[in-house]
Amino acid sequence: MTSSDSEFMTSHKGLRPWAGLLWFPQETLILWIVSGLDVTMTLHLLWRGDIQFVESNPFAGYFLDHWGVTGMAGFKAAMTLLVSVIVQVVAYRDPVLARRVLSIGTVIIVFVVIYSVWLHFSHVEVDVALKGMPWAGRSKEQVCELAVWLLDGIDS
Repeated sequence: MTSSDSEFMTSHKGLRPWAGLLWFPQETLILWIVSGLDVTMTLHLLWRGDIQFVESNPFAGYFLDHWGVTGMAGFKAAMTLLVSVIVQVVAYRDPVLARRVLSIGTVIIVFVVIYSVWLHFSHVEVDVALKGMPWAGRSKEQVCELAVWLLDGIDS
């Protein structure tokens, strides 16, 4: 590393690569953890037996359709690796921009994970509520009879 390289790195708000090799190791680790959560939640939703979910990302869906779960997970890992490499390359020119790219990528995936968790829990509540209700497992006729009986009880 030349002296001009060191001056450049220290001139950008004290930003410099960790151990002289990797820019933003903590932020990059967070990106990978969040990406892992995305894959985990996607698999969890796809494997639920009570409701049919589909992969909404058409590129990941393509890999899922052609190579199964391994292909989809590999695609998502490859995209995370691509973002990580782009951030490292950009960081040598503009560390501030690189950190922003990394942060924006992480936030986008966090929103995807939050949406997946919301999908999971919004359907779990319905399932749990229905299983405990008096009409669970009954035919339409039985449910109608139960409703008439309940309404008669309210009127009297």
